[in-house]
Amino acid sequence: MSNDNHPGGSNDNLRAVTEDDAFNAAQAAGVGLPIRDSSELIKAAAVVLDQPISPAEIETALRTAYVTLPLNSPADLLLACNRILDVKLGEGGGGGENV
Repeated sequence: MSNDNHPGGSNDNLRAVTEDDAFNAAQAAGVGLPIRDSSELIKAAAVVLDQPISPAEIETALRTAYVTLPLNSPADLLLACNRILDVKLGEGGGGGENV
């Protein structure tokens, strides 16, 4: 179910979310930077992506993401959210290494 008030505007535009959009969505979810654990990331990503996020999706996304917790910047948050979106879309098996 899409919410036109989330940063991407609709599920078709989730890749158009900017670092500022992701940061503002995290703040709206009551989560500030740095994001230190997966429970904070679940809250922030659910608002950024406008859909529920499971702990398993977070685990898979972080295992194959180019960022790790803690997420210290809006850029890190956006990279994590894009990787979570990949996982939700079934593109979660492979990917990058944690750096």
